[in-house]
Amino acid sequence: MAYKGETSIRRWLYNHSPVLFQNIMASIYGYQKIRFRYHSKEYPKWYEFYKETANWSDDKLREYQWQEVEEIINYAYEHVPYYRKKFDNAHIKPSDIKSFDDLSKIPYLEKEEVRLHSEELISDEYRKEDLFSHPTSGSTGTPMMLYNDRLATIRNYAIRWAQCRPGLNRKDKNVNFTGLELLDPAQNKPPFWRMNWAGRQRLYSVFHMNDETLPFYIDDLIKFNPVWMYGYPSAIYTVAEFILRKRLDYPVPPKAIIVSSEQCLPHYRQAMEQAFKTKVWDEYGQGEMAGLAFECKCGKLHEKPEYALMEFVPTGEKDDETGFDVYELVCTSFVNKAWPLIRYRVGDLAVINPDAKCSEGLAGKVIETIYGRTGHFLIAADGTKISNISVMAKKCRNIQLMQVVQEELGRVKLVIVPDENYDKQRDEPFTIEQFRKKLGDESRMKIEVEYVDQIPLTKSGKYLSIVSKIGKEHL
Repeated sequence: MAYKGETSIRRWLYNHSPVLFQNIMASIYGYQKIRFRYHSKEYPKWYEFYKETANWSDDKLREYQWQEVEEIINYAYEHVPYYRKKFDNAHIKPSDIKSFDDLSKIPYLEKEEVRLHSEELISDEYRKEDLFSHPTSGSTGTPMMLYNDRLATIRNYAIRWAQCRPGLNRKDKNVNFTGLELLDPAQNKPPFWRMNWAGRQRLYSVFHMNDETLPFYIDDLIKFNPVWMYGYPSAIYTVAEFILRKRLDYPVPPKAIIVSSEQCLPHYRQAMEQAFKTKVWDEYGQGEMAGLAFECKCGKLHEKPEYALMEFVPTGEKDDETGFDVYELVCTSFVNKAWPLIRYRVGDLAVINPDAKCSEGLAGKVIETIYGRTGHFLIAADGTKISNISVMAKKCRNIQLMQVVQEELGRVKLVIVPDENYDKQRDEPFTIEQFRKKLGDESRMKIEVEYVDQIPLTKSGKYLSIVSKIGKEHL
């Protein structure tokens, strides 16, 4: 049987237990995850395979990709009812796909399809009851149920530890800043963390961080002294920004900070590296295990061709900051045979410099940045879509956090958490001016400003830089 994760009974017991028992339950849960991910004869095999592929040439990786693409297309047609129907409706057979160029014959797999037909995407060689199932957070507005077998999880973690976490050991002391529901939402006194002893891991709540509670977080971080940190960039940035703003000293730098699940904005990275005196490494992926990109020593993200085929589909747009082309990501995953995803539109955009080469000599495309990770866009009165606010936001002054909310076409609200140096008369006009450069004049986009003490997080603890409440008919 597959590891099933949290159940309603476990959640009820956890919520109604004292802190010590919650730590014990967190450690049991952590031990189960460790066994599921690493305690298998498959893990060392795939770990060594991904260590080897890190040194492959572009040509060898491309050859491997084609073998995997052919295999997954043929397998899906034979064993996944939804794909057989999808191919038949498009009047194509797997034998029609003879090269990468022929992939365009296969219709995209849309998020709405996955949401409505997730069980139909399960291979007939697997039972749903034997798969690990988990819902997405719904941050894109389309929550869906995801499925994978144990081997997919093993491969997912094998490539991470084989290629993207240099100098780190998964058994080292570490801390986690993700959207785990650890505490009562109304709790206002420490501890704002729980302990996973099995993983030597301190788990911090991202839902309880504010100027009153952050000193407790920082004191505990210093006492715990982690070797590495992992989490949402906005959450770790919140701690780093407080350290810098209060001129505190973090005495023992961790070896690295690994961030994932959100766009790591430039000022996030700068604050984290300055406050914690260490290097930030960015990871890109999805709960669907559709595609991966890791930051290497060259400072850029790299696609992982041995994990998935990532198609970079031109959007016809240019990135404002770099002038490079913007592409939509369409992924065909190789790792999850039980629930294959073929030409899946993940809802994210990538900026690529076509002339860039990795200074470390690694193969695969070098990606300048990936944005729009939430799938949310701003839409001007003339229908223009804007998916990246980092260029504007990073120029604004004396702001801790910012979110742009749109509820109607041609009108947005800048939701701002100001810092102690913010001057409304001086900084508000300057902030609006930065957004005007991208959004245009009043006829194109009206701008309002709202000041708050905190920006609400999604149910999974993520911070969204863009929140769109526009109907799907406009997207």
